[in-house]
Amino acid sequence: MEIIRVENLGKTYKIQKNNQGFIKSFTSLIKKEWEQKVALDNINFTINKGDIVGYIGPNGAGKSTTIKILAGILHPSVGQVLVNGIVPYKERIKNARRIALVTGQRTNLFWDLPIIDTFNLMKRVYKIPQDKFKKNLDMLTDIIGVGEFINTPARQLSLGQRMRADIVAVMLHDPDIVYLDEPTIGLDVVAKDSVRNFFKAINEQKNTTIILTSHDLEDIERLCNRVIVIDNGKLVYSGDIKHLMSQYGNEICTLCITVEDDTEDFEIDGCDIERNLNKLKLKFNRNSATPPVILNRLLERGIKVVDFTLNEPCLEDTIKVIYGSKEVGEPIHK
Repeated sequence: MEIIRVENLGKTYKIQKNNQGFIKSFTSLIKKEWEQKVALDNINFTINKGDIVGYIGPNGAGKSTTIKILAGILHPSVGQVLVNGIVPYKERIKNARRIALVTGQRTNLFWDLPIIDTFNLMKRVYKIPQDKFKKNLDMLTDIIGVGEFINTPARQLSLGQRMRADIVAVMLHDPDIVYLDEPTIGLDVVAKDSVRNFFKAINEQKNTTIILTSHDLEDIERLCNRVIVIDNGKLVYSGDIKHLMSQYGNEICTLCITVEDDTEDFEIDGCDIERNLNKLKLKFNRNSATPPVILNRLLERGIKVVDFTLNEPCLEDTIKVIYGSKEVGEPIHK
């Protein structure tokens, strides 16, 4: 079921020109000159209920602008946005009761108060019934583990603890949609894993729709079943990760093999072989060959394999190709 629809979305900012030189700078004090900055240009996509979507792009691509429009914080310059059947920036209060916004750079917690006090305040703000509040608090506390510091003031928490408490605070009212803006920024490996597991569990248990923006592409790979890529305010791709990687030719795997002795030169169909004494690197397209088949061919030749590792293409490599592509402005859709 469709829960978000974005059609022909555009956002343009009016910014003052920064004139160089003393005379031009002085003149601009009397007569200001303005220019148009396009943040979003004809963005179109839909998201279904229960999807976990990665919304990615380089700095300045328009990710945060899109999230702010979806959350009802900004008005678009052109286009239409529907979230849960309503226009978010026209019905802000109604929209706010159905969504949650989690960012790694801001906190909803009151600095000097125990975090349980923030939770109780959220109960009043969202008018959560007592039985629902207790049920959700117990469940969220158990999943993400804030019970041990629930009575501790926010200022005394570590970054990871504060982020987990922030997540509980915005999830108490059972939002239909969660916007995650760099939720794991600055967190250590354990805290990142805790946050990822939490949102996986919430998605599975409550069918919550999640939109994630992150420069940590491991977040995207671990959580998302679909990605939307934008660059310079334009939609580049919308579809699943595997299709994205194949679309940009990122299907090359490398099989690194250590053999018992130096071997004579040989060829294997579909493989590009690099040699360094008893170390071999075999590069192949994973759509036309598989590691077991390659290893069997080596054994058939009497080559004794001591050890091997397989390096598969990752999302990060694909995104680097996209950002560096001369055709990055050309949209690609599944």
